[in-house]
Amino acid sequence: MIQTNVKERAEALTSEMSDTQQTAIRALGNELHRLNQAVVRCVDAGPERRAAANRPAPCGGRLLGRPPGADRRQAVLNGQG
Repeated sequence: MIQTNVKERAEALTSEMSDTQQTAIRALGNELHRLNQAVVRCVDAGPERRAAANRPAPCGGRLLGRPPGADRRQAVLNGQG
């Protein structure tokens, strides 16, 4: 079985995507990276810090830079709005 590395596979897949799709994938990757870094910092900080992390966010519950109205749009998509 031939194995290709991740970078080669990603380049092959993105060559078939539109610019909009590539931008969306890049944004998702950035968000996942930031989330992963936050989890690593939380684990490194220990249980006392994790308890503090469970408090409501000071930004009104918006996490990971979710755009205003995202919750409303999701409710509409789920047939609840």
